[in-house]
Amino acid sequence: METEHVLEVNHLSVDYTDGRGSVEAVRDVSFFLDRGEILGLIGASGSGKSTAVQALTGVLSYRCRMKSGSIRLMGQYLTGEGMGSRKEHQKLLNEVRGKQIATVFQNPGRFLDPTMTVGAQFRESIREHRKTDCFSANREAVRCLKEIGIGNAEQVMKMIPSQLSGGQLQLISIAMALVHHPCVLITDEPFSALDAEHAETVYRIFREIRDSGGSVLLVSHDPVICASLCDRLAVMSEGTIIETGKTADLLENPQEIYTVQFAESYRTGKEKKNEETV
Repeated sequence: METEHVLEVNHLSVDYTDGRGSVEAVRDVSFFLDRGEILGLIGASGSGKSTAVQALTGVLSYRCRMKSGSIRLMGQYLTGEGMGSRKEHQKLLNEVRGKQIATVFQNPGRFLDPTMTVGAQFRESIREHRKTDCFSANREAVRCLKEIGIGNAEQVMKMIPSQLSGGQLQLISIAMALVHHPCVLITDEPFSALDAEHAETVYRIFREIRDSGGSVLLVSHDPVICASLCDRLAVMSEGTIIETGKTADLLENPQEIYTVQFAESYRTGKEKKNEETV
């Protein structure tokens, strides 16, 4: 079934529950992502953007519950209207996760098995969606690691996560997310642990994804990164989206208070970066 949008989120609400009761962490959030586009989901810490992203692929923490809304990928419902039984829903999520829609989380060390080598986890990720032998999966993993900027890929494959830096783990997570060429790549603060050289590699890869017709949802609080990469922005504050539009338009003519602050931070950050390069 053809759809105008690659990813479409409508009226998403997520509750967070603790010992004191329930709080609406995400409230009536709607946005879309088109083919060949990078959309920036921006907001301060605690604005709900990471929770919204986790809801997209059904990896919410046990304290969170999707209260309402629907999510469609390539015209197919992942949640909400049109879904079958819970078992059918979970089967569908397992099929599309990692293959059609892939996620790079902010702290990759939390999502990698600390007892398994990088190679074992990478090969497992490849063979989960492809009928291939271990040798071929290993060769593909090494190729992906080298492409992302890890020169000693063969050695890294033999290491466990605790033997690697945060920046290396971030690059490995990005490589694992891209191995199946997903139509949508979701990234949560992907530049947070990267040095300048590796960050430039990731910039290049995101642009290549967009230019080849892929789509990226970039979750970030950094105005300079968003302005340099994103075609459009969706601004989140207190669990809801308060403003959306083309990046240049929002930076030049912001309407909401938080977006005004974001635009000012962008100008300050850009001036500082220019001074550093002089």
